[in-house]
Amino acid sequence: MKSIRIAAILVVLVTTACGAGTVSPTAVAPSPPAATASPVMVATPSATPLATPSALPEGTYQTAPIPTATLQATAEAAGFTWDPARWPGKTTVWAIRLSNGHLNWFGSSDGAPLTLSSSGTYKVTDAHTVAYTDAQDPSSGFTLTFSLEGDVLTTHVDPDPPDAGIEAVIFFNSVPFVRQP
Repeated sequence: MKSIRIAAILVVLVTTACGAGTVSPTAVAPSPPAATASPVMVATPSATPLATPSALPEGTYQTAPIPTATLQATAEAAGFTWDPARWPGKTTVWAIRLSNGHLNWFGSSDGAPLTLSSSGTYKVTDAHTVAYTDAQDPSSGFTLTFSLEGDVLTTHVDPDPPDAGIEAVIFFNSVPFVRQP
């Protein structure tokens, strides 16, 4: 009985001196015989890392209606010549669908239903960068940067080098997208 009290006092003293939860297994009390000893559990990094959520979750992201003047301003700010015949509508809505490594672009003019404009594959290369490869023309791939705050996705394609083209620059640089339910 006396040895149990001494062991308990040692545990209290060592715990108080070292801080709770930091007691060394050798400072507490003698170990039981090897045949009944329990292994000491030590926190070590797992051999298989835990899955982390993507910086860009899959789903559909869509813009609010964009006035044609905004599209024109975006094109001209990037150094492109605006051709009003290419975008004759008053407003445009765009959407992006990300699913299993595929990125599909959709467009709508003046309230018409969204239709597929382009498709390809994508890979999130870091917390703010996506590499895109067009399915029709793999040589016309480009890199876009993004930020995601809640459900609001802001994207940007650098027009220099001009491998992205005016469509990608206007599509990704005009306005933010909002994740759809």
